[in-house]
Amino acid sequence: MIPTSAPGLRIAEPPGSLGLRALQMADVVLESVPAPEEARLPGDLRRILDASRVALAAMLSGLARGVYEYTLPYTKQRVVHGEAIARKQSVAFKLADMYVAAQAMRWMTLRAASELDAGLTATRNAALARRYASEHGLKIADEGVQLFGGHGFMRDLPLEMWYRNARSLSVLDGLVGV
Repeated sequence: MIPTSAPGLRIAEPPGSLGLRALQMADVVLESVPAPEEARLPGDLRRILDASRVALAAMLSGLARGVYEYTLPYTKQRVVHGEAIARKQSVAFKLADMYVAAQAMRWMTLRAASELDAGLTATRNAALARRYASEHGLKIADEGVQLFGGHGFMRDLPLEMWYRNARSLSVLDGLVGV
Protein backbone atom coordinates (compact mmCIF):
# COMPACT_ATOMS: atom_id res chain seq x y z
CA MET A 1 0.00 0.00 0.00
CA ILE A 2 1.91 3.00 -1.29
CA PRO A 3 0.54 6.53 -0.94
CA THR A 4 -0.50 8.16 -4.21
CA SER A 5 1.84 11.06 -3.42
CA ALA A 6 4.94 8.80 -3.52
CA PRO A 7 7.61 9.97 -5.98
CA GLY A 8 7.71 7.79 -9.09
CA LEU A 9 4.07 6.68 -8.77
CA ARG A 10 1.75 7.70 -11.59
CA ILE A 11 -1.90 6.79 -12.06
CA ALA A 12 -3.22 7.03 -15.61
CA GLU A 13 -6.65 8.41 -16.42
CA PRO A 14 -9.28 5.65 -16.24
CA PRO A 15 -10.35 4.57 -19.70
CA GLY A 16 -14.04 4.15 -20.47
CA SER A 17 -15.32 0.65 -19.90
CA LEU A 18 -18.26 -1.46 -20.98
CA GLY A 19 -19.72 -2.00 -17.52
CA LEU A 20 -19.20 -1.59 -13.80
CA ARG A 21 -19.15 2.17 -13.97
CA ALA A 22 -18.83 2.40 -10.20
CA LEU A 23 -15.58 0.41 -10.39
CA GLN A 24 -13.15 2.47 -12.43
CA MET A 25 -9.88 0.86 -13.38
CA ALA A 26 -6.67 2.62 -14.34
CA ASP A 27 -3.06 1.72 -14.99
CA VAL A 28 -0.66 2.35 -12.12
CA VAL A 29 2.96 2.96 -13.10
CA LEU A 30 5.70 2.50 -10.52
CA GLU A 31 9.13 3.86 -11.50
CA SER A 32 11.79 3.27 -8.81
CA VAL A 33 9.25 3.54 -6.02
CA PRO A 34 10.56 2.20 -2.72
CA ALA A 35 8.25 -0.29 -1.01
CA PRO A 36 9.09 -0.50 2.67
CA GLU A 37 8.07 -3.58 4.66
CA GLU A 38 5.16 -1.76 6.33
CA ALA A 39 3.68 -0.94 2.89
CA ARG A 40 3.22 -4.60 1.98
CA LEU A 41 -0.17 -6.28 2.14
CA PRO A 42 -0.66 -8.11 5.41
CA GLY A 43 -1.39 -11.80 5.56
CA ASP A 44 -1.48 -14.52 2.97
CA LEU A 45 -1.83 -13.16 -0.57
CA ARG A 46 -3.22 -16.51 -1.75
CA ARG A 47 -6.07 -16.21 0.77
CA ILE A 48 -6.79 -12.65 -0.34
CA LEU A 49 -6.90 -13.82 -3.96
CA ASP A 50 -9.20 -16.72 -3.05
CA ALA A 51 -11.54 -14.37 -1.20
CA SER A 52 -11.67 -11.97 -4.14
CA ARG A 53 -12.50 -14.85 -6.49
CA VAL A 54 -15.31 -15.94 -4.19
CA ALA A 55 -16.57 -12.34 -4.13
CA LEU A 56 -16.59 -12.21 -7.94
CA ALA A 57 -18.45 -15.51 -8.09
CA ALA A 58 -20.97 -14.20 -5.55
CA MET A 59 -21.57 -11.03 -7.58
CA LEU A 60 -22.09 -13.02 -10.76
CA SER A 61 -24.36 -15.49 -8.93
CA GLY A 62 -26.56 -12.66 -7.72
CA LEU A 63 -26.58 -11.08 -11.15
CA ALA A 64 -27.57 -14.39 -12.78
CA ARG A 65 -30.35 -14.93 -10.28
CA GLY A 66 -31.61 -11.40 -10.91
CA VAL A 67 -31.68 -11.97 -14.66
CA TYR A 68 -33.54 -15.27 -14.26
CA GLU A 69 -36.09 -13.86 -11.81
CA TYR A 70 -36.68 -10.83 -14.03
CA THR A 71 -36.99 -12.89 -17.21
CA LEU A 72 -39.26 -15.70 -15.97
CA PRO A 73 -42.44 -13.63 -15.38
CA TYR A 74 -41.97 -11.82 -18.69
CA THR A 75 -41.79 -15.08 -20.65
CA LYS A 76 -44.97 -16.27 -18.92
CA GLN A 77 -46.81 -13.06 -19.85
CA ARG A 78 -45.44 -12.44 -23.36
CA VAL A 79 -47.83 -14.02 -25.84
CA VAL A 80 -46.74 -14.82 -29.40
CA HIS A 81 -49.04 -16.69 -31.83
CA GLY A 82 -51.63 -17.21 -29.08
CA GLU A 83 -49.26 -18.79 -26.56
CA ALA A 84 -46.92 -17.53 -23.82
CA ILE A 85 -43.32 -17.82 -25.01
CA ALA A 86 -42.45 -19.69 -21.80
CA ARG A 87 -44.54 -22.57 -23.17
CA LYS A 88 -42.38 -22.81 -26.28
CA GLN A 89 -39.94 -25.69 -25.88
CA SER A 90 -36.84 -23.72 -26.87
CA VAL A 91 -37.64 -20.95 -24.37
CA ALA A 92 -38.56 -23.40 -21.61
CA PHE A 93 -35.24 -25.21 -22.08
CA LYS A 94 -33.34 -21.90 -21.93
CA LEU A 95 -35.13 -20.96 -18.72
CA ALA A 96 -34.37 -24.36 -17.20
CA ASP A 97 -30.70 -24.08 -18.18
CA MET A 98 -30.54 -20.56 -16.70
CA TYR A 99 -32.03 -21.80 -13.43
CA VAL A 100 -29.72 -24.81 -13.15
CA ALA A 101 -26.61 -22.75 -13.94
CA ALA A 102 -27.59 -20.00 -11.46
CA GLN A 103 -28.11 -22.61 -8.73
CA ALA A 104 -24.80 -24.32 -9.55
CA MET A 105 -23.04 -20.94 -9.36
CA ARG A 106 -24.63 -20.27 -5.98
CA TRP A 107 -23.67 -23.64 -4.48
CA MET A 108 -20.12 -23.55 -5.84
CA THR A 109 -19.69 -20.06 -4.39
CA LEU A 110 -21.13 -21.10 -1.02
CA ARG A 111 -18.81 -24.10 -0.86
CA ALA A 112 -15.70 -21.98 -1.51
CA ALA A 113 -16.91 -19.31 0.94
CA SER A 114 -17.51 -21.90 3.66
CA GLU A 115 -13.97 -23.22 3.19
CA LEU A 116 -12.61 -19.70 3.62
CA ASP A 117 -14.77 -19.18 6.72
CA ALA A 118 -13.47 -22.42 8.20
CA GLY A 119 -9.87 -21.32 7.62
CA LEU A 120 -9.30 -24.06 5.04
CA THR A 121 -7.49 -23.75 1.74
CA ALA A 122 -10.11 -22.66 -0.80
CA THR A 123 -7.87 -22.07 -3.81
CA ARG A 124 -9.28 -24.83 -6.00
CA ASN A 125 -12.95 -24.25 -5.21
CA ALA A 126 -12.63 -20.46 -5.34
CA ALA A 127 -11.05 -20.68 -8.79
CA LEU A 128 -13.67 -23.16 -9.99
CA ALA A 129 -16.54 -21.05 -8.64
CA ARG A 130 -15.15 -17.90 -10.26
CA ARG A 131 -14.56 -19.61 -13.59
CA TYR A 132 -17.98 -21.28 -13.70
CA ALA A 133 -19.69 -18.05 -12.62
CA SER A 134 -17.82 -16.01 -15.25
CA GLU A 135 -18.76 -18.38 -18.03
CA HIS A 136 -22.37 -19.00 -17.06
CA GLY A 137 -23.15 -15.57 -15.63
CA LEU A 138 -22.38 -13.98 -18.97
CA LYS A 139 -24.38 -16.65 -20.80
CA ILE A 140 -27.41 -16.12 -18.53
CA ALA A 141 -27.22 -12.35 -18.97
CA ASP A 142 -27.06 -12.81 -22.75
CA GLU A 143 -30.02 -15.23 -22.72
CA GLY A 144 -32.04 -12.74 -20.66
CA VAL A 145 -31.41 -9.99 -23.20
CA GLN A 146 -32.28 -12.38 -26.05
CA LEU A 147 -35.54 -13.51 -24.44
CA PHE A 148 -36.69 -9.90 -24.22
CA GLY A 149 -35.89 -9.38 -27.90
CA GLY A 150 -35.29 -5.76 -28.89
CA HIS A 151 -36.54 -4.59 -25.50
CA GLY A 152 -33.59 -6.30 -23.80
CA PHE A 153 -31.20 -3.70 -25.22
CA MET A 154 -33.17 -0.72 -23.94
CA ARG A 155 -31.86 1.22 -20.97
CA ASP A 156 -35.38 1.27 -19.51
CA LEU A 157 -34.85 -2.33 -18.42
CA PRO A 158 -32.04 -3.51 -16.12
CA LEU A 159 -31.06 -6.32 -18.52
CA GLU A 160 -28.68 -4.26 -20.60
CA MET A 161 -26.90 -3.04 -17.45
CA TRP A 162 -26.71 -6.59 -16.10
CA TYR A 163 -25.26 -7.74 -19.41
CA ARG A 164 -22.61 -5.00 -19.34
CA ASN A 165 -21.75 -5.83 -15.73
CA ALA A 166 -21.60 -9.57 -16.44
CA ARG A 167 -19.24 -8.89 -19.34
CA SER A 168 -16.96 -6.82 -17.08
CA LEU A 169 -17.08 -9.18 -14.09
CA SER A 170 -16.39 -12.21 -16.27
CA VAL A 171 -12.97 -10.93 -17.32
CA LEU A 172 -11.79 -10.12 -13.80
CA ASP A 173 -9.86 -12.75 -11.87
CA GLY A 174 -9.52 -11.88 -8.24
CA LEU A 175 -6.88 -9.21 -7.78
CA VAL A 176 -6.38 -7.79 -11.25
CA GLY A 177 -2.78 -8.01 -12.36
CA VAL A 178 -1.62 -10.31 -9.54
